[in-house]
Amino acid sequence: MKRLREYRLSLIWLAVAFFGGCLNLSVFADQANAGAKALTQLEYKREVLGYCGLSDPLSVKGFLVEKQRLIQQYDLNDQMQFDAISDARQAAYAEWQNRGLGGFRGWCREEGKDYTSALKNYFKTN
Repeated sequence: MKRLREYRLSLIWLAVAFFGGCLNLSVFADQANAGAKALTQLEYKREVLGYCGLSDPLSVKGFLVEKQRLIQQYDLNDQMQFDAISDARQAAYAEWQNRGLGGFRGWCREEGKDYTSALKNYFKTN
């Protein structure tokens, strides 16, 4: 009887350890997905700035600082980085094909300039 109870307790602890580990892994996966999404959005904006003709050396440096911060914060591996960059480039190209992008477009004139300024300021302060 004592062995049966010990066996049951062992199974319970094994189940707790297994499912607890799965939960921990899912938390890490969620964080990595959030990081990949943030990197995709950053890369998309950089691509669109390029289409708008708003990229300059200082904004590119700010972009690189922010990109490195995201990679380190979310521990993004090479494949995740590649996928994020690829998705962003495809989305920016689709945006260009659908609406055309250039300095005459509303996004380029308004939000794009604000974003470029934010990148420059980020580089200056970090």
